[in-house]
Amino acid sequence: MNYNNRVRKFPFLHLILFVLTLLSTLFVGALQTGADIMKEPGKIYKGIPFSLTLMIILLSHELSHYFTSRKHGVKATLPYFIPAPTIIGTFGAFIKMKSPIITRKALIDIGASGPIAGFIISVIAAVIGLGISEVVSVAQTKGALHLGDSLLFSFLSRAIHPIWTFYPLT
Repeated sequence: MNYNNRVRKFPFLHLILFVLTLLSTLFVGALQTGADIMKEPGKIYKGIPFSLTLMIILLSHELSHYFTSRKHGVKATLPYFIPAPTIIGTFGAFIKMKSPIITRKALIDIGASGPIAGFIISVIAAVIGLGISEVVSVAQTKGALHLGDSLLFSFLSRAIHPIWTFYPLT
């Protein structure tokens, strides 16, 4: 049976993988707040900000590929999310192309749409996260994971917390 004649079925696999990835990122997000989920499973709600932020970024990235594919007449699946017991709770997501991409314009549009959408959502998430963050001294972050800053994140940090970057709290 060809793709066009196939009766569309409810995407159970996509939904199950999405829910499992949501749960795995929720679990990891709660662990990152210091919640002991094994002793107090009710504290899993503490992972909501991390989980929802990550899932919205992944979903916007993959759905941008999907809808741009549809716009160009390229058949593609809904996103497959990959739950995983990693530091972020997922290995990401992907869509499968069911037909060839015929034009160079379609290839560029489909390929670029996901990263652009994910970047926009990530910047919005960074601005919101910085806005609600509590500024603490470096001494209070002992044992925390410290990552380097990108130029964009440094700029956003200075714009949102100017005193923090010009007068480091050590």
